[in-house]
Amino acid sequence: MKHTYMRDACGSKISLGNSTVYNAFGISIYAESPYCGVVGTPISTYARVSKRPTNRFDIPNTLCTNTPSIFVNTSTLGTNPDTNSPECETNKATFTWYVDGEVVPDAIDKPISYSLSYKFSPGTHTITLESTTSAACPPTPTTQTICVQEPAKPSFTIMGGSTGVTICNTSTVTPVNTSVVDENVGCGINTYAWSILPATYTLLGGTGLNSATPPQIKFNAAGVYKIKLTINAQKCGAVATPEQTVFVTTTPTAVLSNDIVLCAYGTYDFNTNNGITKTSVSGTPDAITVADTYTWEVTGGAYNFLNGTNSHSKFPRIQFTEFKVYTIKLTHQNNCGSVTDSQVMDFRTAPVIEAGTYADICYDANVQLAATPVNGYTPRWVGGAGVFTPDRFAANAVYEPTTAERNSGHIDLRWQITTNLAPPCNEVFDVASINIRPRNLITSPATRVVCSGNAVSYAIQSTIAGSTFSWTATNTGSVTGMNAAGTGNTINDVLVNTNPIANTTVTYRITPSVAGCTGVPFDLVITLTPKPVISANADKLSICSGESTAITISSNLPASYNVKYIYTAIASADYISGF
Repeated sequence: MKHTYMRDACGSKISLGNSTVYNAFGISIYAESPYCGVVGTPISTYARVSKRPTNRFDIPNTLCTNTPSIFVNTSTLGTNPDTNSPECETNKATFTWYVDGEVVPDAIDKPISYSLSYKFSPGTHTITLESTTSAACPPTPTTQTICVQEPAKPSFTIMGGSTGVTICNTSTVTPVNTSVVDENVGCGINTYAWSILPATYTLLGGTGLNSATPPQIKFNAAGVYKIKLTINAQKCGAVATPEQTVFVTTTPTAVLSNDIVLCAYGTYDFNTNNGITKTSVSGTPDAITVADTYTWEVTGGAYNFLNGTNSHSKFPRIQFTEFKVYTIKLTHQNNCGSVTDSQVMDFRTAPVIEAGTYADICYDANVQLAATPVNGYTPRWVGGAGVFTPDRFAANAVYEPTTAERNSGHIDLRWQITTNLAPPCNEVFDVASINIRPRNLITSPATRVVCSGNAVSYAIQSTIAGSTFSWTATNTGSVTGMNAAGTGNTINDVLVNTNPIANTTVTYRITPSVAGCTGVPFDLVITLTPKPVISANADKLSICSGESTAITISSNLPASYNVKYIYTAIASADYISGF
């Protein structure tokens, strides 16, 4: 008889007579006649079926000569059913590793937890794992073939150098690939990636960025470019070169502003800021600027270079010191060529205009203008939304600012003439710059309630620090202790209400001042309450011990005030109590 089992017998049990057999499958054999049924006595036995162990291991993704390769033992130990217990035991086993048919000395009879670490030479190798086991059905050795790569050594040159090449963008750059790679195709394919930043370039000749064949590069703009090559060996991973730098220039440009006529000489910055001396250049990266990249020439009058700039600065500051016609010329050159541009600056004299100088004015004040008349011209005041008295043509007009101008704290007025010079010298002016002090307002409370006979103790505050204060006082008639006028930061009058039953008021009109400017008057109203007159009368002024007496308390205040009294009592001797 033959039977194929689909699983092991671990965990199974059978009963044979008075005995229990664990980890076994039962077998019963008997003869059965189609005519007579079961004939004879059945035969019973059992079969112990175990799981066969296997030898196997994992191959690492990285198989490279420069690092040890790690092989993890993933074998199965199988089960031993020959135990009379409810569960099988795992087989015991040790493992031995071989490389290219030779045993690895340090890898003999190792436990399953041991992983082989081995550093290979390049090429094809075999790895074998075998085991010594207690299993009834020992496993066969397993062998796998691997291919070990040399790591890539990427490198390249540009125009014979390793970095810092300078070219004109009219040229094409083709790096020379000097890399060393493992060409054993059995180990895997080497992939290439060229990186070029920034990405303002064009590839020519059908070349690309993912090939051992270097790209043909046409740079489209001036700048500093970084080129790098990365080679990814399938078994060793990616290795990249250091970045190489290419400085790219384009045809140089130089554009100065239009010619201009000015009424006053002075200092001007020739740079990219918008203005009458705006200067634009392009084509040469700052990193490769040399002494004669930019050359400035100034003719026509005296001048100076300022702020550390000179005739070879990219953007100089130039001081012009004469009323003359200057020609400013800039030459920009690099390995792509040379270009020159120029600007004429005509400094012309014009009449001297003096609008006057002015001290700060108070918030509510007007401005007494004091400009200087200009012989042969009719000057006028320009700007200001307020009122000029008598008019805008008077050098000494009085100007009344608007409320908005007063609140802004400043006003500029131009004393201006029109000349027969060409623009912009046809209008010449000087600015009268006037500061307006802010409005000074009292900010402390406008009312206070004070009890008759107490000090007012009112601290005055205003919107401008450092202010001083003065005041006058009036009352409704039944008050003493009031000073009709005073100065200082605190009002300390001790006010007495002579009316015993009615409130009265005192009004202080307070005026702030600072730096000679008077602020807005402010009324403080003090409500002065009367101090009540209290009397107490006892029914008996002399009583016996234990006897009571009534004390009647009254005041001069009307009943409508709903007066309440609080009293204290003091004994003349310690033995008196009951109060």
